Amino acid sequence: MDKKTILFVGGGYEAVPGVRQAAALGYNAIVLDRDADAPCVEFASDFIEGDVYDSQNALRALENYKGKLSIDGVVTIGCDAPGTVARLSAFLGLKSMSMETARLATNKLLMKDSLAAGGVPVPEYLSIGSLAQLKESIEAGRVYVLKPVDNRGARGVLRIDGDVDLDWAYRHSSSYSISDKSLLLESWVSGEQISAESVVYNGRAGLVAAAHRGYERTTRFYPYIIEDGGETPADLSAKVLKDIDDVLGKAAAAIGLESGTLKGDLVVTPEGRVVVIEVAARLSGGNFCTVNIPRVYGVDLIEASIRIATGEGLDLDKYLRPSTCYVANRYLFLEPGRVDSIRFDKDISGIAGVIYWKLNVAVGDVIKGVTDHTKRHGTVISYAPTKEAAIAIAEDALNSIEVVLGTDGNGIERE
Repeated sequence: MDKKTILFVGGGYEAVPGVRQAAALGYNAIVLDRDADAPCVEFASDFIEGDVYDSQNALRALENYKGKLSIDGVVTIGCDAPGTVARLSAFLGLKSMSMETARLATNKLLMKDSLAAGGVPVPEYLSIGSLAQLKESIEAGRVYVLKPVDNRGARGVLRIDGDVDLDWAYRHSSSYSISDKSLLLESWVSGEQISAESVVYNGRAGLVAAAHRGYERTTRFYPYIIEDGGETPADLSAKVLKDIDDVLGKAAAAIGLESGTLKGDLVVTPEGRVVVIEVAARLSGGNFCTVNIPRVYGVDLIEASIRIATGEGLDLDKYLRPSTCYVANRYLFLEPGRVDSIRFDKDISGIAGVIYWKLNVAVGDVIKGVTDHTKRHGTVISYAPTKEAAIAIAEDALNSIEVVLGTDGNGIERE
């Protein structure tokens, strides 16, 4: 029997484990990316050069593909391009979400409208079309979030309180709007931030994983809202986990997602209420679906996504398992300056419990202020039987990296 072929939309570092896992499962992998040197390319069976965030461009690239492999499914990992997945799948006659579902999963205003109409708890929100409207909408003493309706990676996302210059905030957030110049103003919801991932199959949703998202350590970056990793699983009661499961099921129905994976950014309030901030109709980024979930739950969401995309079908219950350990994820944040040298006090790969680490800077790089999630300078992921032990390992590994900022220097030093 001929091997089936999966088209991966996006070939960045986040997708490397997915492409390699597809090969391990017996599939060919084609990568579509605008960068011919994207990290996934060396692990793929073939490559198509196209812009993952421009679905028409990607479609033209696919139409011009002269390779011998026949594509059986289209997936994406950590790449917020469901519109491209839907368009390419439709062109190929393959099972996928509709273009309307993809639109609702990427335009944050339309998403909020559909979620609210579907009975999903969301923050109070308002579409903002001008600076004057923004100023009129802000009430003294309240805290808000301002964001573009159509960007990703926390670009242009700001915490709005009495200390923020609204003229600057409006200009900054608007500058990150891609196609729709309107902004979204939301009430700030206090509580524990949660990242959750569900598999949806034939209209039934099942919660696979829930993680605590760490924002407590990054308040120094305000008004920018920056996550510093977190811990998987989140320490939540059975009732709250059931509520998250139910809410994400409603969210999937609200945006019309019949089959696929659904990532949810949520807040659990002090009263135990689950509020949905955003959802995404794709596999999660931040190593959540490729590193954290397999380690903690023993679940392969790459396989689930592929089986849905190819129409092979799946047993949803196979992916709903209890946690077996804790994983901690921590990010490296540097002060602005030029990287003079990088020194490692320890061999991070040799630290027991470290399962992934990556440094995003090199000697000579100019470090600017942290304004969104693309500006994080490195990451460490660790695991252990307890949450406290996993955190200690991650922080020990991160603290072993010494980045010297200055004007001279010529290399990386290791002991």
